[in-house]
Amino acid sequence: MKERVVAGFNLTCMGDERAYSYLSSRKGGTLADRGALHVLKHFYPDFARYSFLDRESDERQYCAPGIDLPLCSVMRTKYNFFPDYHTLLDNFDLVTEKGLVGGYTVMRQCLEALEENVVYSSKILCEPLAYIDGRTPLLELADIINLDIFQCAAMSKILLDKGVSCR
Repeated sequence: MKERVVAGFNLTCMGDERAYSYLSSRKGGTLADRGALHVLKHFYPDFARYSFLDRESDERQYCAPGIDLPLCSVMRTKYNFFPDYHTLLDNFDLVTEKGLVGGYTVMRQCLEALEENVVYSSKILCEPLAYIDGRTPLLELADIINLDIFQCAAMSKILLDKGVSCR
């Protein structure tokens, strides 16, 4: 399994309506880290960011030395940041339909961002396409020019359709 996993997400505490939270992979910088951070930054900027040192969920096992799956954690309110977590009072009162739909939406966006993370090459020699160089993935390009990946993907597809770039 390890050889086939390119990105994964540990989802926990996704049913409330509070801000999103992100907890990095053990070393950070995985494709999952980049995709989740990109989506959260552009669409949910009030998210809370945690270090892998703040781990307490299944990411401990998935990112452990020797296993090292490339995944990060995405959640709403981080475990242990609401008083009822893992107590007798921990129940579904916090979970709402709106919260669950929001959790689904953010994760769909993360997966779609990974699908759009293509490397394009320019067919012409000129400065306006400096980062369409055959080496820069679209997530990185989007971060460089401070646009969301979906805007960049739409522009890249226009360039592709016009024959200015290729995959």
